[in-house]
Amino acid sequence: MTDTQRRSSCMSVPQRSVWLLGQRPVTAQRRGKYVHGSAAHPQRMWPDLAAAAIIRYSQPGDLVLDPLAGVGTTLIEAVAAGRDTIGVEYEPDWVRLAQANLHRANRAGGTGQGTVLAGDATHLPDVLPSALRGRVALVVTSPPHGRPLQGRVANRSRRVDLAAGMTAVLTGCLPLLRPDATVVVTLRCHPNHPAVEAPDAIPAAGAGAGLTLIEHTIGVLADAHDGRFVPTSPASPSATAALRWDGFPSHTSAYEDIYVFRHQPSADLVAPDQHGVRP
Repeated sequence: MTDTQRRSSCMSVPQRSVWLLGQRPVTAQRRGKYVHGSAAHPQRMWPDLAAAAIIRYSQPGDLVLDPLAGVGTTLIEAVAAGRDTIGVEYEPDWVRLAQANLHRANRAGGTGQGTVLAGDATHLPDVLPSALRGRVALVVTSPPHGRPLQGRVANRSRRVDLAAGMTAVLTGCLPLLRPDATVVVTLRCHPNHPAVEAPDAIPAAGAGAGLTLIEHTIGVLADAHDGRFVPTSPASPSATAALRWDGFPSHTSAYEDIYVFRHQPSADLVAPDQHGVRP
């Protein structure tokens, strides 16, 4: 794909919408779902955001993947919603916590089955079993924000290249996807690292991996009252800025960009059926 085609793909967004995800404080969303120590992870996805994506883009019994699993927020919400799930996490401490959180989710009544593996998300074929090829219905993930980006997403010079790192992550997901699969990547604007989280980094990564951007949603991490957004969780006063959409002023820490992709697989990426025939 040429640079011109990539830019065109990034800019062609057929749908836009807003999800209200802050009707409950994030502390209430997380209460009782995490084992001790999970709060040490600096960039956990909001549970209601993960749940909204899972319910919207998958069905009970589907397989949900998070290649940048952290402490397992996506995995927990998938299990709670009756989906099976698998995650990959680079840091061993977070892997152990994600496993413990999955056990807690099942004890709390989650009917899905989940696991998390230790590994480098930019080399998924080396981490995930080949039996998953063509089985994943939904990917829901969020790259770590700022300098502590997932181990191999930072290049050897220590300069973080989010678009390149996420291109590798998403490219590794492709052989695992069902033909009707959806890929959801969320990105929270980080005021201390504007050059790292450039607005077009995730669309560029999706285009580089051969995905088609079908929706760009704003996930507002606040409640709405009388036509105004009301923060339900603390926001840094220094993080004030206007949203990139006219009419939605808020704190940069109070919304997430939610990018929804689809992929039209080529024949060599579609898993054959039991008779060896590719659809």
